[in-house]
Amino acid sequence: WHKAEGTNGVVILGTTGEASTLTSAEKEEVMAATREEVGGEMAILVGTGTISTEATIAATKQAKLFGADAALVVTPYYVKPSQAGLVAHFTRIADAVELPIVLYNVPGRTGVDMSVE
Repeated sequence: WHKAEGTNGVVILGTTGEASTLTSAEKEEVMAATREEVGGEMAILVGTGTISTEATIAATKQAKLFGADAALVVTPYYVKPSQAGLVAHFTRIADAVELPIVLYNVPGRTGVDMSVE
């Protein structure tokens, strides 16, 4: 349906759904199925953000291997980093991966609000 209707891209494994409860193998299955269905025809944005900078880097590298065009990276939840901490977190991720990242600010779910400054 999305291909026929001209959808530009899809977001998978975001934070609002059940992605946080999936195993690594299940996430790989979702990424593989998405690549098989729409890879090369529309952009695939994969939610890779976690509470941990290192785990987010690993998940983002894995998403690239599965054909992601970009990564959706949420602010770290529960730990409530400072604005400087957020900058350090996102900068470290951006420097460590070869994939564009989209910063995802959802303070109602993470407990931290990313400033525009």
